[in-house]
Amino acid sequence: MSETITPIPPATTPRQRAEISRDLLHNISEGKAVALAAQMSEYAPKLLAFTITPEKAAQLLEKSIKAAEMAAQVVSLRRDSKVGTRRDEEEKFTLIEAIERIQTGAHLKYDGESNRALREDNLKRYFVGNRLDVADNRLETIALAVLEELKKEELPSVGPAEIEALKTALADWENGVDADADASPSAQALYEQLVALSGEITIERRQIQIAANAAFPFRKETNAAARKAFHIPEHRPFI
Repeated sequence: MSETITPIPPATTPRQRAEISRDLLHNISEGKAVALAAQMSEYAPKLLAFTITPEKAAQLLEKSIKAAEMAAQVVSLRRDSKVGTRRDEEEKFTLIEAIERIQTGAHLKYDGESNRALREDNLKRYFVGNRLDVADNRLETIALAVLEELKKEELPSVGPAEIEALKTALADWENGVDADADASPSAQALYEQLVALSGEITIERRQIQIAANAAFPFRKETNAAARKAFHIPEHRPFI
C-alpha cells in the first residue's frame, strides 16, 4: 500500500512586534534635544551654577547620537534575521522534498514485498510514514540516516542526481540554520548594550533637566520657552 504524503501547510507569519520600544526611542530623542538645549548660548551660562558644564552636555549628545545609530543597527539586524528565517523555511521544504523523492524509490522497491513485516521494516529505514515537518535536529537525523541507507543499496528511480540533490539540500539548510544562530546573538547583544546606554542617557538627561528646572523657574512666564527647550513642564515644577 502506497503512502499518502500530506502536503505541508505554508508557514504563517505571526504579527511582528516593534524591533525597538517607543519608550526607548523617545528617551534617545529626548536626550539629544536636552543636550542640544544645554549647549545653546542663552541657556548654558545659567546651567553652570548647577554643575552642568558644556562637557556634560556634549557627553549626553554624543551618547544620544550613538544610541540612535545602535537602534538603527538593531532594527536592521532583526529584520535581516526575519528574512533569513523565511529563507530557512524554503530550504527546509526543499530538504523535505528531497527526502520524499528518495522515499518514492523505497516505495517502488518494497511495496511489492509479500512479507508485510519485512516490507514495513525496509520502508522504516527511509522513514516512510514519519512526519518530516519536524524539529531541526530530528530532520537532520532523518536526512543523514537516509543518506547512509543509500550507501548500502540502490533504489528504483533514485540515481546520483537525486542523491546529490539530497546532499545539497541538507547542506544549504544546515548553512542557513548556522548563519541564523550566529546572527541572532549579535542583534541581542547589541540591543542589551543599547538598553544600558539608554539608562545612562536617562540619568544624564534628568541631571540637566533638574538643573534647568532651578535655573529657569516655572513661576516666571519668560522662562516658558527655556523650560520647553529642556522638555520640562512650562508652568509647574519638574520634580
